[in-house]
Amino acid sequence: MEYNRLNTIIHSIEQVKLLAMSMYQISDETEFRKYFLSLALKMERLTNETRTATVLDADIDRQFYLSEAAESLDISVRKYKDKLVIILPYLLPKRKSIDSDSYIIDPLVSVLKKYVDINKPKKLERSLVIVKSVYAPDNEKLIRDNDNIEIRHVINAISTMLFVDDNTADLLLCSRPGKETHTEIIITEREI
Repeated sequence: MEYNRLNTIIHSIEQVKLLAMSMYQISDETEFRKYFLSLALKMERLTNETRTATVLDADIDRQFYLSEAAESLDISVRKYKDKLVIILPYLLPKRKSIDSDSYIIDPLVSVLKKYVDINKPKKLERSLVIVKSVYAPDNEKLIRDNDNIEIRHVINAISTMLFVDDNTADLLLCSRPGKETHTEIIITEREI
């Protein structure tokens, strides 16, 4: 066990806890949002540190871990009629709002790999990818312009397993209200 890495994780947990507890003292909404962003970024770092420690120090197979992570996040891939539907239980981040989108991509790739290994779909020569950002009524503040969503890495992850060439995919971004906030990615073949 790499105790230095464990100590780093424990320190990060303490920082997250202290930051979260200090937020009870903030009454200014702008300041509260800054703290919340800082909290989210610290938790992102903690997640990545823990993932690294789990795979490297606890000697747990990375694919197994990512498969378990995807399941715990409720990422799903299923066939519906002639379409492939991917459900992510969160919205895709704003473009350039994060340092890394590995928290999205790694579990997604794991789920897609498992789907492809089991179902062995033929790679699509020409496809349409529809990305729907679904917003719950209480999450209207999350609504953003469709041209400001970080989608490049998601498309790359999908294309390597499902498309002959990612340059043959047409992309449609849209949003709609719904019961729960999430992202739906619908992939269908287009006629050439």
